[in-house]
Amino acid sequence: MNRKFNSRYQIADVTLSLDSDLQIVCDSEFLKFETSKEPDYCITFQEVAGLRVPDTDPVGKETGFYVYGTENGYIRLFFGVDHVPYAISESNGEEKTVTVQYLPGGREHISHTGGAFFHIGWEDILLRERRLIFHACCVHTAFGGILFSGISGIGKSTQGTLWCDYEKAKMINGDRPVLYKKESRWVAYGSPYAGSSKHHVNEKTEIRAIVMLAQSDKCTIRKLGVAEAFRKVFAQMTVGSWNAESVTLACGLAEQLVSDVPVYELACTPDRNAVNLLKETLLKEVNE
Repeated sequence: MNRKFNSRYQIADVTLSLDSDLQIVCDSEFLKFETSKEPDYCITFQEVAGLRVPDTDPVGKETGFYVYGTENGYIRLFFGVDHVPYAISESNGEEKTVTVQYLPGGREHISHTGGAFFHIGWEDILLRERRLIFHACCVHTAFGGILFSGISGIGKSTQGTLWCDYEKAKMINGDRPVLYKKESRWVAYGSPYAGSSKHHVNEKTEIRAIVMLAQSDKCTIRKLGVAEAFRKVFAQMTVGSWNAESVTLACGLAEQLVSDVPVYELACTPDRNAVNLLKETLLKEVNE
């Protein structure tokens, strides 16, 4: 049975069709990602009178939902602050489908694109397509794409903005770009998830460097070895620890990433000195 409403979005060259009994309002962050292309994945939202809650133990617990394993994928059971279930989703990786069933009281949770995407296991879909959600600020520069990453509050957006101010860089995404090895080169895509930066650009840039940030009263930089780079980079990826297949796949992709793309640790002050030091380092490598 066809649902009443349909919308389509393309993020990192992956297209999803959302078919729903309820009209899903497009959040401003998703507007630039609307498309009319044929979908890679079909997502169905169905309003039901009751939910069939699994009677097995969950394989994973996340904020707002539990995860249960199935033969072809996973079931996610969603609940509110009262811990009463309001929706359940089931994914089928082979058929590239996700079905979300929700109670009438759960309409508000899926009535907009941000909420709808929360219920479909978006990070798992991207991993199946060999794409990684990476916690970073991504800017396109004269050198190519630079990803500033590190723990929350370390100054990722600040460093990206400094490059925009002093080096005429363009902000591609301020919080969670999507990374993909396209042919032989790694590319960073903009996504609707940009945090407080509000930079929701539907563009991509070839990755030139990953910069792991550390705070300091003076600026220093060093290139990381593969093992250290892997640990720091993997820690900033969005991967469900309960999904062994996803973790294995993400580890493999992270190993490729840090082998192909130089990773630096930049201990710096939040000013132009940090920009100059990184620029000098990249120029030196170009000329060597």
